[in-house]
Amino acid sequence: MLDARDMTDFEGHNPIPLGNRDCVPRPGRVPRPVIIIALVAVGAAALIAGEMLVGNVIVWIALGLALAALLLSFPEVCLGLFLTAGTYKSELAGVLNVETDPTVLLGGLLLAGVAVRVLRRGVRPLTPPRQVILPFALLVLVMAFSVLSDTAGEYGRQKFLRFALLTGVATVAAYATIQSTPALKRFLATAIVLGVMMTALGTVAGEGLSAFGATHIATGRIIGLALLGVLFMLLAVRRQPLFRLALLGLAGLLAFGFLSSGSRGSMVALLATLAVTALASFTLKRGRRWVAAGLILMAAVGAVSSMLVPSATETMNRRVVEVIASPSAIGSARGREQRAQDALALFYEHPWTGVGVGGFDMARGYGDAARGDYAHNILLEIACELGVLGLAAFLGLVVPALRSTVRALRQVRTKEEFATAAVVFATTIYFLVNAMFSGDLNDNRLLFAALGLCAALPRMARARPATPDAKRPAKGDGQ
Repeated sequence: MLDARDMTDFEGHNPIPLGNRDCVPRPGRVPRPVIIIALVAVGAAALIAGEMLVGNVIVWIALGLALAALLLSFPEVCLGLFLTAGTYKSELAGVLNVETDPTVLLGGLLLAGVAVRVLRRGVRPLTPPRQVILPFALLVLVMAFSVLSDTAGEYGRQKFLRFALLTGVATVAAYATIQSTPALKRFLATAIVLGVMMTALGTVAGEGLSAFGATHIATGRIIGLALLGVLFMLLAVRRQPLFRLALLGLAGLLAFGFLSSGSRGSMVALLATLAVTALASFTLKRGRRWVAAGLILMAAVGAVSSMLVPSATETMNRRVVEVIASPSAIGSARGREQRAQDALALFYEHPWTGVGVGGFDMARGYGDAARGDYAHNILLEIACELGVLGLAAFLGLVVPALRSTVRALRQVRTKEEFATAAVVFATTIYFLVNAMFSGDLNDNRLLFAALGLCAALPRMARARPATPDAKRPAKGDGQ
């Protein structure tokens, strides 16, 4: 465990440790898992009764109440669904036959779950530190200025509102809901379940695997997160061979789905993540054997998946070879290169204020549709639209977050501590690199949630109970 001097948040103070109250039932109370199972059972009973009585109305009401109770009890699960809603919301809206955006519905449930925790624990423990709040607030203010000065079109106004509200909720909620390792496990388990469903139910057509109406890029991005989650589970679990075996099976399935997606940006991001995490581990002399084992495991899983289902590797290989052999002939690569040049030119022309939020779309003649165009690189996007001030605010959010994860990696003492710090660091790198290839600010909402997780790392360390039997690093190996 970290000593008292290291157990400080970004502001340097030591709030009262929270403990793992979210996973240990209080004496005399019914454990929440029992309540959740009972609610699901009630929903299943209503499903049967609804078919016999009044059709689907009772069914959806019962299941909706059971699901709402589950998400309110475990807001970190709701956070995972909220962050990934863009990949399945069109399919879900069609099934439910509703016009309301599922992202908004999940955002409301997430806020309600956070409000419940505020009532239980107070505001201060759940408020992100200044190093998160101030840079994010500055980004919002710069966007607001461009909107108020009428330099933003319809896409810009929508972009501002979604960033201030939805992406803001994601950043704050990640800090407020994931302050212990069990909560982090539940969050990643949500991504794993979604990744498995995408792999099992998706279809390979055109550029690669896509599922639930999401593009192959979004599909690959989520499955990549699920792979990182499985690696974390393999590191964090102890003395459970059957569970480890099940996780290895999931890793093979997810590797197949990831390769089938043909998402080149996600592949580059995952490889960069593994390389940077390994570099940090060996430089800091922490968890070197575990990282080496993880790299070997990933290579082995990828090789086995490729041998069992060669079509998956063929999809990724074909798309990678295409862009290497003739990048100018690939429409997406050529388009990204042109947009990068346009974004740099706009930044040189308007270095201080930028062209306004969403202004890239209009300044280069791409039009002003409700879903406008963007630079496909988050740094260039912010630089050309928000200028030096916006870029400084974004870097002021990213750099301290990465420093905090490196500090946590340097201070780990047990295998579980290393697994927690490493997966937060890896997730942040993964989504940061992903943001250099695809998506605008709001499409990369998972990156801002990862930055909130970085700020929560010190609280995860304080919430972890002492475990005398925990595996400690070998002397002289810096594990």
